[in-house]
Amino acid sequence: MENRAIKVIIEKDKPCVCGSGIDFENCCMKKNHRYEGLLREDGTYGIYDETEFVTAAKSLLSFIDLRVEKENLKLTFDSSSKKLNKLYDKLGNTLKPIHEASSCREGCSHCCHLLVLTSKLEYEIIKNFIEVNFSNEDKEKLKTKINNIQDILKVLEHKDERFTSDSYNIYNKEDIPCAFLGDNNRCTIYSVRPYICRKYLVLNDPKVCEDPSKKTTQYYAKYLTTVKNAIGKLNKLTYGDLTYNHLLSWFLEK
Repeated sequence: MENRAIKVIIEKDKPCVCGSGIDFENCCMKKNHRYEGLLREDGTYGIYDETEFVTAAKSLLSFIDLRVEKENLKLTFDSSSKKLNKLYDKLGNTLKPIHEASSCREGCSHCCHLLVLTSKLEYEIIKNFIEVNFSNEDKEKLKTKINNIQDILKVLEHKDERFTSDSYNIYNKEDIPCAFLGDNNRCTIYSVRPYICRKYLVLNDPKVCEDPSKKTTQYYAKYLTTVKNAIGKLNKLTYGDLTYNHLLSWFLEK
């Protein structure tokens, strides 16, 4: 369901929404931007800069239209990975105002215990990143973490680009942290994390996220489906088809 936003008027003497700590009148008011609020679970609104959001969203959708949707020739991995990384950059710019209005904060890792459905192209980009940036010791630690849960990974099933209910129940019961979650609760592949991790933003109290069986209030807008479809097309142009798997399942030794 798409989140409903309302127009917001910020009073001059209130703290600026940019987080500077300065009154709005002496900070971002001079930009003459429009602001909106997303309804949170507790009845309050997460306020974001609508003007910045719209500008970034237009750039994102234009890129998809010109650089992905109009592409019909087979792509090399190098070409498709560059397109996807550029797409990630533009998505990040679009989601930045929304992220600031959400409940998500750096260091919170509750969502890093959830199932992560990932396309082959995303996996290949992550694999290359690991090869270049992980030490041999870190690679061995990663391998051990994944091998320790391989019995669970092997029984996970997905259909129509979604994990089955049984798979969710099995995984949530085990409360498995992502193998890429570092000791400091920071993602070790953050710059190349999958799309599903990038767009996951919640508007509820973070305490709700502590229990993976509870339903969260997630941010959604139609353009996110356009992004997902664009990633699917890049996969098809690169590999001839679209294949999904759990992020960690891709790394299981064949």
